[in-house]
Amino acid sequence: GAARDDSRSAMASSSLTASGDPPRGSVIPPTSLRVGAPATRVTFVVAAPSSGSGKSLITLGLIRAFRKAGLRVSAAKVGPDYIDPRFHEAASGRACYNLDPWAMTSSQINGLTAELARDADLVIIEGVMGLFDGHTSSADIACLLGIPVLALIDGSAMAQTFGALAHGLRT
Repeated sequence: GAARDDSRSAMASSSLTASGDPPRGSVIPPTSLRVGAPATRVTFVVAAPSSGSGKSLITLGLIRAFRKAGLRVSAAKVGPDYIDPRFHEAASGRACYNLDPWAMTSSQINGLTAELARDADLVIIEGVMGLFDGHTSSADIACLLGIPVLALIDGSAMAQTFGALAHGLRT
């Protein structure tokens, strides 16, 4: 899968609001977070180049497979989605939270993620649309939390283009 490139952090906004939080929709480098990400737990974002790439199916399959293997799995969904989180709850047997950088501060997102990780072995976050799409993207969440991205790429009918696409998602 593609990993977060530190050059994304260079695009971060260095200004904070009066409350000490970054402006909504900002990409925040992990080193500037006031509340620590759940570093003791395995946490990652499932993302893809576009909508309709199978993120929900793969996320649900991973949640269920890890749960059947005896792991305590928590899940979250990027953005204001109300359908996928209910499927995540059914697959994991646990509450699923929306992580929406447009409506939440970085402290709230970090707090919710830490809460999900508190009694879990694994936290899986399903991305929204394409990895870099939207005012507050899945890449923004991965950068904010300092976590890796599992990039889903449909490689059928591709050859060298697969490598270029994977490289582009990584950078």
